[in-house]
Amino acid sequence: MSILEEQALLTTWQAPRFDRTPITEASRGDLDDELVDDFARTVRLRDRQGLGRFEGDELLRRAGVITTDGVPTLAGLLALGTYPQQWFPQFVVRAAAEPKATDAPGARARNQVTLTGPIPRMLDAALEWAEQTFDTTIVSRSDGTVVDVPAYPLVAFRELIANALLHRDLDQWSQGMAVEVRLRHDRLIITNPGGLYGVTVDRLGKNMVTSARNMWLVNICQYLRSPESGGRIIEALATGIPTIAHALELNGLPPAQYSEVSNRFTAMLGPPPDNR
Repeated sequence: MSILEEQALLTTWQAPRFDRTPITEASRGDLDDELVDDFARTVRLRDRQGLGRFEGDELLRRAGVITTDGVPTLAGLLALGTYPQQWFPQFVVRAAAEPKATDAPGARARNQVTLTGPIPRMLDAALEWAEQTFDTTIVSRSDGTVVDVPAYPLVAFRELIANALLHRDLDQWSQGMAVEVRLRHDRLIITNPGGLYGVTVDRLGKNMVTSARNMWLVNICQYLRSPESGGRIIEALATGIPTIAHALELNGLPPAQYSEVSNRFTAMLGPPPDNR
């Protein structure tokens, strides 16, 4: 076992609190006003008698976005920060597709991107990348409409990216690692640093088991919505894995494969019907 793996293993012996870390180099002004306003509005609508009773910075303090001194926490920056990568350059999504046979000789990758920003904006950007990168099939529906169907259902991809961003390890040992997305000819692979916390691979998606490695980050993000679509970032109801399974089945794809190796969690989809 490497020193890095030992550090990661030791952090699993107690409930992680890395998302509550104050980022003293940042200030209240480093939060995204649009996301903060949307967060406060949603809290007031969905938790009127609880967290929604508070206003302004008091609401942000009680939600774990800032400390009592007004310093943003790691969770606050990742969820609501203007540009969290100013302090955490590798808390990003790196995505790329494998070259096609028709690409120029020596081509190494297609549509390679590094997605930055707070989690809601990275999630929107990841979906935009998928829409531009996944192969599509033109399909006629029974009602006569003709639609483009991506090789992998976007709802499944969205859930996997959201899970990777919310549940990646935030300890110092993993701060040099990004969430990685690789589109191969016959599969889609999404990997994030840090293994599962409080649940094993064989229990994923069963009995509505939910366990949050980054509890405060999840608590904040359950009140956030996509700046692009207005949809929720997460439901925090352990519905993600069943949603992925259902979407894959509807699209004629095999079940997702999940694995936890060397303190990294990997989800693999594929192959699409045309590649079987």
